[in-house]
Amino acid sequence: MIYPMSVMSDVRNALNGAIRLACLDRGGFDCFDRSETGFWKSFRAAALLYPVFLAMVLRAGWLAETEDYIRPLVIQSGTYVLTWLVFPVVMAPICDLLGRRERYIGFIVAYNWSQIPQYGFSLILLGLGTGIDSAIGTIPIFLYEGFIASVALDIGWMRAAMIVLVDYILGTGIDILAGQLL
Repeated sequence: MIYPMSVMSDVRNALNGAIRLACLDRGGFDCFDRSETGFWKSFRAAALLYPVFLAMVLRAGWLAETEDYIRPLVIQSGTYVLTWLVFPVVMAPICDLLGRRERYIGFIVAYNWSQIPQYGFSLILLGLGTGIDSAIGTIPIFLYEGFIASVALDIGWMRAAMIVLVDYILGTGIDILAGQLL
């Protein structure tokens, strides 16, 4: 499929911002469209990453454990969608509690687009035969997400660490639920 130039420009700007944030450059946050439209556009990252997610599912062997490939594929795909939806929903009241409601949209935009470099990093680890759940994989990702929360929400590191913890707990809970359904 050929995408309009405006879509490619939006993705390029967002990736530039995500990579700059990964390099701990606070100016990367300014690369994102932090409007309501930009909020919805940031979920394009989920669509772009879905094939990568499927490759990771296949690589992990989750589908090889059964002769029925459809059910695990549907469950894993549902997990993928749920993961993309639950965190933004949970973060809205948390941003209210932190007194950062006006920064919520910008945070979710940066968070969503930051998933692309995170997936890239995870793919590198998989290629090296290192588990994504190892300290080598989780610590840099936690630090990256903490930096994004700190910059986007203009909060200190302790509060940013709590947001990373919320994200981790939600993701782990969704993974456990998926595991029980498989």
